[in-house]
Amino acid sequence: MTHGIHTAYPLHVHSTYGAEVRNGAQNLVRRARQGDQNAIAMIVEIRLAAQDPENAKANQAFQALQDYVEASPTAESDKGGQVPALVQTAVLANGELLTDEQIHAMANAFGDEGMAEVFMFGVEHFREPQTLIEAAKELEHLPEGKRLLHLGRNVGMARNIQAVRMPHVPISEFSSMVGWELGE
Repeated sequence: MTHGIHTAYPLHVHSTYGAEVRNGAQNLVRRARQGDQNAIAMIVEIRLAAQDPENAKANQAFQALQDYVEASPTAESDKGGQVPALVQTAVLANGELLTDEQIHAMANAFGDEGMAEVFMFGVEHFREPQTLIEAAKELEHLPEGKRLLHLGRNVGMARNIQAVRMPHVPISEFSSMVGWELGE
């Protein structure tokens, strides 16, 4: 993306971290948690722009986002405001074609090589629930990693669903059981 912070975060960010920035951050996080891809993209743009320590507006906006997320986390047992995995997968599967390049760009957007590896592990092992359960146990100390593992799984499933819609791709690519039942 070539958008700057001014187009990605359309609030008038003042020199102080005020109510306008706080309210905008809350709105953006809430939209992202509901699966709004534009909100997610705006958060990524803000995070990227905030990597420049001289970009005061981006740093204020990013700090407001972080403050809201820390103050209002989503609980695994409480799905309020959190998009269920099935819905995330369906939204992704019906969106843009998930190419390898796009998936790697998603992974790189996390900004941390370890987090990118966790995400890609989820993408690559989405069909292996036991492997994912074991990986999630290893990430108990790192809630962000656990969420990225599950997000990667959802992206892997969504890409697989997209593949089935392609001409000449057998349904068994999606599910060997369904393929068997259909005589493939």
